[in-house]
Amino acid sequence: MTSSPKPFSTKPDRTPSPPDYTFFTDRDLGAAVPRRLGQAGLAVQRHDDHFPQGTLDTDWYPKVGREGWLALTHDKGQWRKTDERDAAMRAGVALFIIVGRMKHAALAELVVAMAGKMRSFRERHRPPFIAKVYRRDPRLKTHLTLPGRIELMLSLESWQERQKGR
Repeated sequence: MTSSPKPFSTKPDRTPSPPDYTFFTDRDLGAAVPRRLGQAGLAVQRHDDHFPQGTLDTDWYPKVGREGWLALTHDKGQWRKTDERDAAMRAGVALFIIVGRMKHAALAELVVAMAGKMRSFRERHRPPFIAKVYRRDPRLKTHLTLPGRIELMLSLESWQERQKGR
């Protein structure tokens, strides 16, 4: 008895999941954010596990860029200060700046809620880049549990154009 072959299907057996990126938390995010990321089952590396307390941002960028980690910070200076912005771009960092005044516990919940969006954003944008992560309207009860938005602030191409204009 011969069995007939199964019909050919163009459907994949399973939906591919995005790569498992590791999140790197800058020192300004404290211990609550990396702890909560770990509790959510996400891979995380803490600043203080790799660098001394006083390490300048420009000094940790190269390692984070080499490792391909998604860098998280609450420090807007990394976008505003030319030397920090340029160092992040030269090091190939995927940098997410979390916007808004929040306590560390609220930051932690926001980052967990936005983790999937950040991974998807990284899939669509090749590092280096600097992006801002915004929460939903804080007047809504769901502002920490539902994802907000991510806005690309600086891509490699736009940074290179800025460099030509100097």
